[in-house]
Amino acid sequence: MVKPRGSRILVDLLAYINPLLFLCIQTHDMEGIYIGMNLDFGSKVYWSPSSAITSHIFIVGPSGSGKSVALSTLSYRVVEKFKPVLTVFDAKAEYHNLFKASDLKLNEFNPLRTPLPLCFCDDSKTSFEQNVTTFLKVFSKIYGISPSLYRAMYEGIMYICRRCESVERLYDIAEGLEALNDIAEIFEVYPTKDLNHMKSILNGNTVINLRDVFLRSTALSSFIIYYIVDNILRNSSLSFSSIPQRVIVLDELWHVTPYIIDELTQILARYSRGYGISFFMATQNIDDVGVHADVVTSSSALLLAMASPVHGYWNKMAKYLNLSRRGIDRAVKLDRQGECVVRMYPYENPMFIYVDPLDS
Repeated sequence: MVKPRGSRILVDLLAYINPLLFLCIQTHDMEGIYIGMNLDFGSKVYWSPSSAITSHIFIVGPSGSGKSVALSTLSYRVVEKFKPVLTVFDAKAEYHNLFKASDLKLNEFNPLRTPLPLCFCDDSKTSFEQNVTTFLKVFSKIYGISPSLYRAMYEGIMYICRRCESVERLYDIAEGLEALNDIAEIFEVYPTKDLNHMKSILNGNTVINLRDVFLRSTALSSFIIYYIVDNILRNSSLSFSSIPQRVIVLDELWHVTPYIIDELTQILARYSRGYGISFFMATQNIDDVGVHADVVTSSSALLLAMASPVHGYWNKMAKYLNLSRRGIDRAVKLDRQGECVVRMYPYENPMFIYVDPLDS
């Protein structure tokens, strides 16, 4: 077992002498949200986003371990407590069912049924330029295009928007670009801002159903996520806040990492506590975020590793959770859906917790 040093010796000693007192101090914050039950003492565990450096959550766990249930549960409790606007990117069309046990009202948005606005015909020239620049920034990042094609598409989209023509006109500009087949299906030029379907996403609790898009193309799914997140950041009235004002839920994080992980990690560091934006993320393995694992985990004030019987999984998670060798041996024995090891800022020692689902 790796022995603690310095102040951690004192902390561990106090916990050994009077564990119930230490646990009460560590886990009970009635100003925070309820997470679940401590597996050691049966006490309730609370987490306070307002007392953390950031209010991001990162959950890691293999399929069937309960990470989506935990993600929806924590999301609901934060929304119930602090009343932020919730945006859920749902790659498996399961979150409406996961939220059924709650009283949370959620709009559902499917970009294959209701195309996203590329522009509005009654916009000003400045608005045209901003919308087209945003679209092409995301398009270039996901699909990669040459500077000459970028300029041609810019002029082409501006032409389309000014004349209120169909997005399919882009085929004349970028013939042979396969990505346009997908883009033409999920974007539309709307005649007036009265038909701005993005408003419901920006202003209300929304589940964005990406199941069919996700199954077709992870690049297209990543495109939609990045485009909507960029619009949220550009259009939200952000103000300094120690509690979440906007919660963005991103499950199956692995599928966007090849495309937008650089941008995501910048957003995690830039738009955190001070701006009231919280990202609640989940993925199957810490390797899914690659070289960005340190940034993602350190930016997350609440880190949960769901149950797995695989030693290799816990060996990789150990440094992010401050798990000792004895802790790893114990973590491997977790076998119930919802059981996990939690690192909660500002506490250094990991906790073994069962996350109560919404219907409990």
